[in-house]
Amino acid sequence: MRLGGFVIHGSAAATLGACLESLAAVCDELVAVDSGSCDGSAELVRASGARRVEHPWCGYGAARVAAVAALAPCDYVFFLDSDERLLPGAVEAIRRWKESSPAAPYVRLALRDWAELPGRRFLFRTEHRVRGGRRA
Repeated sequence: MRLGGFVIHGSAAATLGACLESLAAVCDELVAVDSGSCDGSAELVRASGARRVEHPWCGYGAARVAAVAALAPCDYVFFLDSDERLLPGAVEAIRRWKESSPAAPYVRLALRDWAELPGRRFLFRTEHRVRGGRRA
């Protein structure tokens, strides 16, 4: 089973590196859809080894279609937003999922939002969202 990963980004240099690194830890192929970055994001993508797809911004739907088309050889596609990253537990969970020869039509993960205040960090919300799916 081949897992393709993608991220859609504009000028996201501050967070894109961690996002690409965590996707690379679980994905067999990685695509970054660049919708007009002008802050060095393109160089981060090149340095990460991900394939860069330039796509003018026409909304998330069009960018997602471009990413999925670029990942045609993959059985499943998985995505993160450019300001997200997978924590070590999530990386291990996805690796186990891949080894299980999945047949489900989608991938659902817990998304945890953290807040940081001076001197402390805390979890303030957990949602379960579909983050990928089986290619038709």
